[in-house]
Amino acid sequence: MEAVTDYGPDALLVAAVLVDVTLLLVVVRYARADRGTKVSMWQAPRVRWG
Repeated sequence: MEAVTDYGPDALLVAAVLVDVTLLLVVVRYARADRGTKVSMWQAPRVRWG
């Protein structure tokens, strides 16, 4: 029987890959957007959290 801690490095790798893919998608979406959409993308979090 393997301990849960043996899966730590694998879980960390999976989490890092998911974060990287998410950031990549956000950057690509931002890069492809027109000027007005980019402004809206910056304003949306401020409106939601502010």
